[in-house]
Parts: sequence; C-alpha cells; structure tokens
Amino acid sequence: MEKIRTAEPITVCLQALNIPSSSYYYFIHHPPLKEISTQKRYQGLRKKIEKIIRKHPGYGYRRIQDELSKQGISINHKPLKKLLQIWHLQRFRRIKVPKPSPLAQHIKALGAKVNLVERLTKVAIFQVIFVDFTEICCLFAKIYLILFIDKVSRRIVG
Repeated sequence: MEKIRTAEPITVCLQALNIPSSSYYYFIHHPPLKEISTQKRYQGLRKKIEKIIRKHPGYGYRRIQDELSKQGISINHKPLKKLLQIWHLQRFRRIKVPKPSPLAQHIKALGAKVNLVERLTKVAIFQVIFVDFTEICCLFAKIYLILFIDKVSRRIVG
C-alpha cells in the first residue's frame, strides 16, 4: 500500500474513494493474518473422521463430534461441518426417505383430479360449502367447533 503512494495526501485519496480513514489506518496497523485454512489446520483429523463415518455411515456432525470427544479430540461444530463439506464426507450419510402412506400414494396418482371444487368454473353462493372441524381442549372438557364456510362469500354460514 505504501508503494502506491503518489504526491497527493492520503486523506484526499480516501475521500475520493469514499473510504473512512479509520478503515485505512486499521488495515495499515492490523495486517491480515496469514490465513490458515480450516482444511490445513485440521488435516490430521481427516482419517479419524473418515474412520468414524465408515463405521457409522448414518452419523451426522453432532454424533461425529461426540465420537471425537470420546477420543479426546475437541472440535467445535462449525469447523467440523465445514470440513465435512470440503472433504465431501456428507455423501456417506444415507437418509432413508419414508415411503408415502397408501392414501398419499393414491392422491399422488390421481393428481389434479383430486380437487373437485377447483375444477368448478361457475359457482353460485351457497352452492359449495367448506367444513372445518376444530377440537378445543379446556380444563373441564373438549369442545368441538365445526364451521361451515361458503366458497363464494367466504362467510361462516353455520
């Protein structure tokens, strides 16, 4: 930065660039540290993390962190998550997607045919009524609130 100086005072240059002088002097007196990347800093942990993942492929970063702490290695979850992402170790984890219920399968198979009301083009007032059941738990009993709502006016009919 000092090599680039011209005959102009630094304050004029900073004003022209719209940079606060405090930022400039902070940068001069606090040069950036040599960045030791997370990957280089924790390079020794890679084999241990890979061993844990091979043994337990379903483990996420929290369980991996617990396993490392059992081995006497203390690491914060933030760099651990970053390391797993950098080293592409998250792909070992297999998450089983639950099979949809038979009702959900049937609704998916029907597709757009399921919503009969949506296909109606001209609907008069009180021709289509929606129903909403709500259960309210009180200290003494359960109260069931059943509302009948008109499609056109959006008013509660009953």
